[in-house]
Parts: sequence; structure tokens; C-alpha cells
Amino acid sequence: MKRWITASCVLALAACQTEPNTAATRQGLEECNPGGNYPDAKLPKLALWTGQTPQAGPGQLFMDQKDPYTAGRHWAFLVDPGAGTIVWGAILKDDKQLSTFRALVPSGQPMIGDCCRPPPPPPGGGDDWIARNVLEDALLYSQVRDVGAGNADP
Repeated sequence: MKRWITASCVLALAACQTEPNTAATRQGLEECNPGGNYPDAKLPKLALWTGQTPQAGPGQLFMDQKDPYTAGRHWAFLVDPGAGTIVWGAILKDDKQLSTFRALVPSGQPMIGDCCRPPPPPPGGGDDWIARNVLEDALLYSQVRDVGAGNADP
């Protein structure tokens, strides 16, 4: 799975490279503006994880990333990039909770673990910048996954 995520990241970075006069390159460059697709994204209220994980719907995926404020913790999300929402979120301790959460994600359900290092917070406070960043990452992941699936079909 780590190889697949690494390959996805490489493809995503390749989409940000410039090639002259191609529509695909132009589209790829437009997608490299984090936060541009979800300016009104809101982070749900995060509480300590209780061991319950919601059921993912079509187009939704689980993600987790390091807590940008507190060492030894991760934030877990159920993200719907098509709707532009974060459906669910929780705080995980990096010990057994993180591995338990990752094991609970159903087989076949996309899950991005330690997906991305979030950018530094913008001035002015608030946490909604994290919501925009997580949704952008989920959108990019979904697009790369869809392109990969299309290329795999004979």
C-alpha cells in the first residue's frame, strides 16, 4: 500500500511540472493551488477517538495526518471531496489507537495514512486551513486514483 501511495504522490507531483501547450498540464497546474477548490471548508469538531469509525459512503475516503499542534497525536478524517466536506473527524493517540484505526478501515476503502505534511498555519488563527488542505489532498488522491484505474482498464 505504501508503494501505491508513493506512486500517487509522484504522479501528483508530475502533474505540477510544466510541459508546453498541453491542456492536461494546464489543468494539473491549476490543481496545484492548495485551498483553491474549497475556500469555505470547515473542520468538524474533533474529540478523542472512542473506537467507533463511521461507514464510508461512495466517493468518501479515510485520511489521517499528524496533529500539527501536539506531538504524539494524529487527526483522523472521513472526507468527501466531491461534496467538499469533512464528514467526521477524531483525535488519535499515536500508540495503539492509530494502528487500530487504520486496521478498522474496511478492505477496498481508500485510506491515506500520514498523507501529507500540512503547511504552516496562516496568520489569524483558526483551524479551517486544515479542512481546506485535507480536502485538497483527498481530491488530488481521488483524481490520481481515477486516472490510474482508467489506465489499468484494457
